[in-house]
Amino acid sequence: MNPLSQNLLEAFARAADPVAAEGMSNYMRGKFAFFGIPAPRRKALQQEAWAAHKPFDREACLDAAALLWDEPRREAQYAALELLAAIGKKLRAEDLPLLEDFATTRSWWDTVDALATRLIGPLAARHPEVLPAHFPQWLESDDLWLNRVGILYQLKYKENTDLERLEQAILRNVHKTDFFIQKAIGWALRELAKTQELWVLAKLEQWGLRGLARREALKHVGPIDTSQGTALSQK
Repeated sequence: MNPLSQNLLEAFARAADPVAAEGMSNYMRGKFAFFGIPAPRRKALQQEAWAAHKPFDREACLDAAALLWDEPRREAQYAALELLAAIGKKLRAEDLPLLEDFATTRSWWDTVDALATRLIGPLAARHPEVLPAHFPQWLESDDLWLNRVGILYQLKYKENTDLERLEQAILRNVHKTDFFIQKAIGWALRELAKTQELWVLAKLEQWGLRGLARREALKHVGPIDTSQGTALSQK
């Protein structure tokens, strides 16, 4: 077994707290089992278990992340994500299928959002050649979590956001009533409004966006002058 994953899982097992684990599982609607380790303690255990393996070897980290993802207790997936983030700039275009597989297994917002914004988004920015093949698959998939990746992967791009792709992602999913899809649309627009407010306001009206997505999109935007389609001054 890979020592990066084996040493950590052994440390997690020693630190397990069944009472805390039950509370964590309840918070996540019973979807996942937990060791019961709070985030600060988990991160300290990761530091200890991985200290002897730095600088990290790319292949060893990818293998360890896959092994951690197979562990049913949720802290292992969090550790896998942080291990991959530690080698983020070493991730290559060929690693994208593994990240997509993670997005569609043991899926929930906590892991999918980290995959989309911390790993897939930066990888796509470094390797835009992956997008023609993968971006349409995210939008057309029957898996709502891949749809969410397609909406959110540019979340941290700010002024570098590809507006055409974001619009494609939103229009492909805007009719879906699923909470996680509507929330993602609103979140993406809310972040974009920090640098492209006028574009966001114009598109909200053009698309006739309502409900949760619209409320999220406008969270940090001033009152709207409906006659002009712009935000009013908050003075």
